[in-house]
Parts: sequence; structure tokens; C-alpha cells
Amino acid sequence: MLQPKKTKFRKQQKGRIKGIATRGANISFGEYAIKTLEPGFLTSRQIEAARVALSRGMKREGQMWTRVFPDKPITKKPAEVRMGKGKGAPEYWVAVVKPGTIIFESSGISEEVARESLRLASQKLPLQTKFIIRPQSNVLIFLEMKNTEIKSLSKDQIIQKIDSERELLAKLKFANAISPIENPMRIKHSRRLIAKLLTELSTKA
Repeated sequence: MLQPKKTKFRKQQKGRIKGIATRGANISFGEYAIKTLEPGFLTSRQIEAARVALSRGMKREGQMWTRVFPDKPITKKPAEVRMGKGKGAPEYWVAVVKPGTIIFESSGISEEVARESLRLASQKLPLQTKFIIRPQSNVLIFLEMKNTEIKSLSKDQIIQKIDSERELLAKLKFANAISPIENPMRIKHSRRLIAKLLTELSTKA
């Protein structure tokens, strides 16, 4: 079973799962993936069972990646033991997942095979999952304004463009907070465009 080779502390507190996933929420290696829609713990046995089901569903073709790793120990006390006397001994390991976390990725197979194999893998997991496909193109879906175009704008046009871009940036942030957008780089480029417009506005003042 999966478990870390070495940990700093033998036991951990239970903790709370808050918010949505910001790391590991986008497809990074394959073409198809499943992600969780609710928070929870995935044990090492559940992850291994899902991996075996995915491998059998793919008929040992293509590639697959496991994006989560059980690194949190869960302790348990023996039966018929009185309260107190400290924390129990580590029983098994779990992976803490938030809504939007990618669990498995696959590539090198058709979409029909990927859907069926990832469906079989999701049946081994205690959390609700969703099948997603990587966008065909990773390029930006908008045309970034060039410096010459920005310099050709008047002062009123720059102010109007800044207001519209700030409104768009707020919408992108809100949408990304609810569910990770397909192109998170759009937020970075929107901030960069606002900075360029503000710089040009200061020169025209």
C-alpha cells in the first residue's frame, strides 16, 4: 500500500477541510481525468483499488498518472479501551482532497475507453467525481493588446478600458474561486494589461 517512507511526526491531528482545491486542480500530464466534487479522505487501499480498476479498464494501453498520495496518518484505539491515556497508534494512511482535486489522469487511449475506465475507477472511491477532458489548445483564447495599440488610445479610452478590464478580472476571480477555470493564465494577463494601461495613463496625465 502507498505510504510515505519517512515523516517528521508519527501522528497528526485530524484537521478540517475548508475551501476548494487551488493546487492539483488542473490536468497537467494526460488528456482525460477525474476530479472530486466534495471534500474527504481517500485511504491508500481505496487509491490502489481505483488504480487497479483503471489499469484493467485501459487494458494496459496508454499511460496513467495518480495525482494524490496518502501522507496523513489516521490513528485508532483498540476496542474496549478506556478514554484517555493519549492518542492511539497509526492505523492507516489517507490523502486529504478538496473539491476540484484531480485524482487520476490518462492519455494514449480513446475518449470512450477513458470514460469507461475512469468510471470503473471512480466506483472504488467514496467521493463523488466528475470526468473532465483537457482543452484541445493551451493557448490564450483572447488577443492581448500590443503596446502600439495601447499608446494609440486616448486618455478617456484608456480609463474606459481599465474599468472594463477590472470588471472582467473580478468576474474571472469569482469564477475561478467557485471552480477552476480552463485557462487560469487569463487572470495573470488581465492584471498585466491593467498595469500597462495605468502606466500609459500616467504618461498622458
